[in-house]
Amino acid sequence: MKRVHTIDSWATIAIAVLAFGLSYTKLVDLAERAGYGTYAAHAWPLIVDGLTIVATRGVLRLDTGRSYAWTLLAAGTLMSMVAAVATQLLPPGPLPPFAAAAVSVVPPLCLLVAPHLAVQLSQAEEVRPECDVPEVEPAPPVVEEVAPESEPETVDRRAWALELLATTDMSQRAVAKTVGVTETTVRRWIKAAEEVSVGASS
Repeated sequence: MKRVHTIDSWATIAIAVLAFGLSYTKLVDLAERAGYGTYAAHAWPLIVDGLTIVATRGVLRLDTGRSYAWTLLAAGTLMSMVAAVATQLLPPGPLPPFAAAAVSVVPPLCLLVAPHLAVQLSQAEEVRPECDVPEVEPAPPVVEEVAPESEPETVDRRAWALELLATTDMSQRAVAKTVGVTETTVRRWIKAAEEVSVGASS
């Protein structure tokens, strides 16, 4: 899958470069016919298509003010299309005054709108690192598990209970409460002790 994505990316870039090259030649020709010198005529297409490229980045990167970037993208694309069509529809030679004026007004317009987009992109770059940092929840405090104190073994309670019954006047219920078991358990212990005693005597 990664290879397919790489091929798609390079194909898209190749198409964009070829389209820019073909559009560039037409726009240079139009600028020269509008009265620009050689160097200025080659800079004019960079202004038109460059605005489209920067506006595209604005559409992709801006969270707020994206409508402004969309507007510039549409305007830049429209200017490039109109200029390309004009080179074919207008007669050869210098452009009519109204067409030359339209070509001449493009750089001041771009100078007017581009800085605002640059400010928005700059602000987005400053804010983005803070927004991209994932919120890390504080780790819960480590609570050491304390092993419960071991309760006396059943045999110890049994011996304790039998000793209390043999050496005191405590009732079975009182002995059970003191040892921490039920009265039924005390009775069972007494019965078992009596059986052991009978078995030993026999």
